[in-house]
Amino acid sequence: MGLRIHSSAQDLTPLRALRQTGDSLQNSITKLSSGLRINRAADDPSGLVISEQLRAQASGMAQAIENNQTTSNLIRTGESALQEISDLLIQIRSSILSSKGRPEEMLAAEQEQIDSSISAIDRIARSTRFADRHLFNGESSFHHDAIGPLTRVNIRRAHLTGNVVYGTTDFLLRGRVTQEAQPASIDIPTPFIARPFVSGGTVIIRVTGDRGSEDLQFEGNVRRRTFMDAVKRTSHWTGVTIENSAFPPSITSLESGSDQSIRMQIIEGSFSTAFQDDTIATGQDAYIDFYVNSQGGKIQQTAQGRHVRLHSQLIDAELTLSQMVPLNSVFGLVIKPSNFRFRFGETNHARDQAQVGLQNLTPTHLGSTAIPRLGPSGTFFGGFLDSIQTGGINDIQSDPRNALFIVEESIQQVLKLRSFLGSAEADFLKPTQRSLEVAQQRTLASESSVRDLDFAQETQELVRNQVLLGAGTEVLKNSNFLRSQILQLLTS
Repeated sequence: MGLRIHSSAQDLTPLRALRQTGDSLQNSITKLSSGLRINRAADDPSGLVISEQLRAQASGMAQAIENNQTTSNLIRTGESALQEISDLLIQIRSSILSSKGRPEEMLAAEQEQIDSSISAIDRIARSTRFADRHLFNGESSFHHDAIGPLTRVNIRRAHLTGNVVYGTTDFLLRGRVTQEAQPASIDIPTPFIARPFVSGGTVIIRVTGDRGSEDLQFEGNVRRRTFMDAVKRTSHWTGVTIENSAFPPSITSLESGSDQSIRMQIIEGSFSTAFQDDTIATGQDAYIDFYVNSQGGKIQQTAQGRHVRLHSQLIDAELTLSQMVPLNSVFGLVIKPSNFRFRFGETNHARDQAQVGLQNLTPTHLGSTAIPRLGPSGTFFGGFLDSIQTGGINDIQSDPRNALFIVEESIQQVLKLRSFLGSAEADFLKPTQRSLEVAQQRTLASESSVRDLDFAQETQELVRNQVLLGAGTEVLKNSNFLRSQILQLLTS
């Protein structure tokens, strides 16, 4: 073995090994102190990419879970307000029902209570909010422009992304009436309706509608005009009115739809040959072909007379047509984006969010647009809740029957909104949240397996490097000893 000063392979080898062992020891100390297997890209380039992707996905899921919880809290806030409004409407309904046959001073007291309840409903609808968002004063509703025979539009949900109208994000819905909504109707073609069994005797005809029955009593032969006048006078109690703008004149239900039926029975006496002793008629629902923007396509719908419910992935809405809309009538509805959204996924994609509209529940919007009663009665049925306040056209002194109809319509609207919010939470938000929690758990477990440190394995690596470092130091010390022998050789 030669002795050299300037270059010595036996010196460089232990030095290189010692440097490598020192780097490995430092790397082990860094991993053990951070708890991570990957602290920099050089530790595992592909593993770093995968772990960062998984970490970002898990973070998005955590935010989605938080969004779901926030939305659930919002729904519960709205639900408590809707419960109060529903209780007040039921109380108003009880006041109207108990007012029948009361003296004027008691009617005034009931009316005052009704006014107080309506004021409370208005206050709740205008003041209910979640953070800075008002829920039931119209701020959280969809805004729309309706063209054609529509009297009421209530949009609960719409996916507007990707449905662009003229360079905007508006949603264009078009419809064509392919089946008319018809009331239940019985034609009265002959001038004479019925006759008594004996001359000058009594004739009793029972007329039944969706509101009740009334026995109409006549003396002697019953003429068509006399019968129609009697039906008209009792339409509040029966829900059956008259239509004599065309020939033959007829008696009809107040509303249209397959759920509407009227019945005309002879109780005493006999009908003319034009009628059976017991005649029943039912109405017909509307049906509409819908088109979204310029695209054709079926949108699932259910109809009850002229009230149409749309329910599809694109839209959930209720539309009310005007009365007696003829076949092939067309209408358009431009829906503007709502700034009220439910976000429930980890991305900003349309599938992970829904634009939602909450109905305006103030008394000027709760109820329905008043429409003329069928026939030339010159009166209306329906209306908004504010019209049953003192001095309104539907207060309990002016029109208690219509006031009851308006309150029942309002109760149904509140119930439908409660059902929509409840189903959104129970059938959508909660399952989505449970799914996200499981997915987040699995994603974090996967990210941990890639990035987190196995302490047992790394501790073993640390001990190994410590032993190697000590051994390498001793070897390098021996190498320096060999060089010192050159000086010994020269001095000797």
